[in-house]
This record gives sequence, structure tokens and C-alpha cells, in this order.
Amino acid sequence: MVPPGEFIPIAEETTLIQEIGYWVMKTACAQYSFWLNNGLAIPHLSVNVSARQFHTAGFVQQVEYILRDTGVPPSRLLLEITESVVLENRLESIARIRQLKALGLLISIDDFGTGYSSLAYLRDLPADEVKLDRSFIQTLVHSEQDKAIVKAILDLARVFRFTVTAEGVEEEEQLAVLKALGCQHYQGFLTSRPLPVKALESLLGATPAG
Repeated sequence: MVPPGEFIPIAEETTLIQEIGYWVMKTACAQYSFWLNNGLAIPHLSVNVSARQFHTAGFVQQVEYILRDTGVPPSRLLLEITESVVLENRLESIARIRQLKALGLLISIDDFGTGYSSLAYLRDLPADEVKLDRSFIQTLVHSEQDKAIVKAILDLARVFRFTVTAEGVEEEEQLAVLKALGCQHYQGFLTSRPLPVKALESLLGATPAG
């Protein structure tokens, strides 16, 4: 299996990433709709959006079509956009995020803390969540500097009313520090590795009909 970190950058250099991104979102939404219709309680579906996909003309209309075609309520779809993508063209990106928010979607800023972010940028950012980049989490237990950075981000998030999710949590010690700092949402191998559909259903203790 080729990991995404290897083939996504190559696909980003061509229009292939747009086709991959569209297929991923539509397939994921169709599966999520099936789960919802069969009583599997998953609060929302998160889908990563590539830089080229996000900036493509007609992207908002594509998302709207997928939601309509699969029957997924907009409030259940969370799109993850990396901070670097937003900062490439801040005004254009914020305008596009506002269009997506107008559909009723949730927006998450991925890899947060890796780019230069001003307070004005955060004030104007119409997002629901920021995701702490894993680079801070990997050294969190032994680095007082990274603890201070994470605490500062958490404090800012409270001011701007963002939910904060820590990425790449792999150890109990990392989770303990995050909880002590006030971060209650996390993802990573400590919870689970990526799973195929049936394994995820088994983990959640549900077996949808069909």
C-alpha cells in the first residue's frame, strides 16, 4: 500500500488530485449516509481537501452536489483545509470558506501552528475547529517550549471559540499533558489506526443492516 504522503504530492502537481478528491468526498459521504440511515451514531464526517481542489473554480458547487446526491446533512460534513492553503491567499480563502459555511458545513483548519498566523487572520477566520499540528505533539512531553505553544493556541482558541483537536497522539503521556493543558479532543494511533469500513463498524460496536 502506498501511503497518502507519497502519492498526494505527486497528484497535486496534476489535475488528478481534483478527480481523487471528488471521488474520496463522494464515496465517504455515500458511506456516511448509509451509516446514518442505519442508525450508526457518528457525529460528523471529516474529509481532507487538497490545495488544488480547494482553489478549483466550482468547488463549492461540487460539494453542494455531493451533499444533495448522497443525502448527508451539511451540518454533518466537516472539511479539513490545511493552514498553509488558507494563508497562500488569505482573502480569497476566507471568502471561499464563507461560501462553504453558507451551505451549513463545518470547517477545520488542519496542521494549525505551522504557518504564520496573525490575530487579525484568526479573528476573520470563519472556522469551527483548529487541529494542532503533530509536530507539537511529538515533543510535547519533554519540551516546555511546545507545551507553552500548545497552551497559547488553546487559550486563543477559547477567545475565538474554536474547538481544538490534537493530531498524532500516540502515547498516554502525550494525552495526559494535553488534558492537563485543557485539550479534550485528539486523534492518533493511541485511539486507533486507520481502519476499513467493517473494522470501524466492529470497533464502534455496530453492524448496520445491508
